[in-house]
Amino acid sequence: MGQRAGRIKEERLLPARRKEERTTRPPRGYVPVLVGTDEGGKEHISLFGHHAVAALLEIAAQEFGYQAQGVLRIPCCADLFRRQVGVASGT
Repeated sequence: MGQRAGRIKEERLLPARRKEERTTRPPRGYVPVLVGTDEGGKEHISLFGHHAVAALLEIAAQEFGYQAQGVLRIPCCADLFRRQVGVASGT
């Protein structure tokens, strides 16, 4: 009986955990990005095809490798990243 009660409690927790995960994920078409050491946000995937941002992605790949998981880490200062995103988005 103790094992069954434990399973029931786990099953009740799972939907809540899944709901929490859904709220922390970025919207469809966006990628979570960490620029430098502490500036985070999310960027639309269309930006990553532009040569200005692709150059930053190449730097990230050299530093962290192509197999890195989780947040996309870009090792540059936030000002440079914002400039490159501005070039890519036409602003």
